[in-house]
Amino acid sequence: MLNYRLLGIVLLSSVLLTATKADLNPAALAYKLPNQLEWKEALPGARMAVLRGDPDKPGLYIVLIKWSPHTMSRPHFHPNDRFITVISGTWWVCFCRKLEPQRTTLFPSASFVTHLETRRRFPRDEGGVHRS
Repeated sequence: MLNYRLLGIVLLSSVLLTATKADLNPAALAYKLPNQLEWKEALPGARMAVLRGDPDKPGLYIVLIKWSPHTMSRPHFHPNDRFITVISGTWWVCFCRKLEPQRTTLFPSASFVTHLETRRRFPRDEGGVHRS
């Protein structure tokens, strides 16, 4: 009798705790699952997936950037503010006029960085995904 009760509790629990697919209203919720992201080469050692907007046009856009380990970009600047979240891995940044890896600062996962317009920076990455 105890075995049947235990079996009943296990079966009921598995039914109640099993996730079921709900009908999502596309008028109320827009989403992309990881397997729906389109990754393209952004520059050598970096791939980018556009989540919203167009980075080549004025206005708001959101992208994920996946850097290969030990990848560095050249010093550069942007004409507008950039908001960066380090999702995984580490991101190294230097506000340098030339390539100076020894002067970089580490931003670990879950860091949030605001890169203000017209300031030079030199990012290096140790693998991971970042949102900007």
